[in-house]
Amino acid sequence: MGRRSKWIISQVREESDSELVAKLSDDTILEYLTRAQDRLVSVLCQVDETFFSKEDFIDLVNGTSAYTLPTDMFIKNRLISVEMKSDWSRFSQTDYAPLRQITPREQSGISGYYVQQGGLKISPTPTQSITDGLRLNYVAKPYRMDKRRGKISALAANQITIIEPETGAGLPASLPDDFISIVQKDGTFVIGDVWNDGYNSGTGVITTSTDVTAVAAIGDYVALGARSTVHSDLPDTCERYLIESGKLMVFHKDSSDDRVFQSGILKEIEGELIELFASNNRDAEFVQVSHTEYMDY
Repeated sequence: MGRRSKWIISQVREESDSELVAKLSDDTILEYLTRAQDRLVSVLCQVDETFFSKEDFIDLVNGTSAYTLPTDMFIKNRLISVEMKSDWSRFSQTDYAPLRQITPREQSGISGYYVQQGGLKISPTPTQSITDGLRLNYVAKPYRMDKRRGKISALAANQITIIEPETGAGLPASLPDDFISIVQKDGTFVIGDVWNDGYNSGTGVITTSTDVTAVAAIGDYVALGARSTVHSDLPDTCERYLIESGKLMVFHKDSSDDRVFQSGILKEIEGELIELFASNNRDAEFVQVSHTEYMDY
């Protein structure tokens, strides 16, 4: 995990050398950085599909063919692979075997999966319930970049009390978002999609319909957004790209002549990163399974 976004923002301000950057809020620069992060994930996933890939499991339900896809998919309908739990009784073990991707028209005659209207469909329909019956691999959306908005000083059911995050003196003035996330000191994501039903700037109390007492702790930090952290979600080697992207956005907004030169720098960094990630070692690809008689639903 790289440096905290606070320091990346400072770096963008320091290196931009623009009168405008002093007028820009941290929130504006954070938006620039988040856009740059999303773009880089998109670019690098084209050369290394496993970059930012994530594994998730879905329980198979008897008589149910339609399942909800994970909410953190970078591209909603794009899966790297879908595998089904299978009992390899000959070898006295349980493992996962890849499912073939089919079209909706093929569902009546071919075993496999397809994605339709944001949902995952399995064919044929399972005839028994299996815990963790499906294993999905997909590209995850990176956490939104934010900064520490408050430090948790007390927790109660449906109430989070925060203080000023950096010095602990005073209270944050506002929390302008419908959702908050909670992260640990090192930026580790704790919980997101926490409703901000109201913030009292006089007491530092956030009222929420989401009870976080079982997962959050005093000393954790609050970030704005449904799925946010206070660090970039990218490897350290990508930090330079974020900084240069932030500077380019500033130059564009300022109509500075430096933006042409800055675009060239960013292209060079992007090319270096593409070459780096394109040469990543890959795990062995799965062999496509065409005979699925051994699969028991």
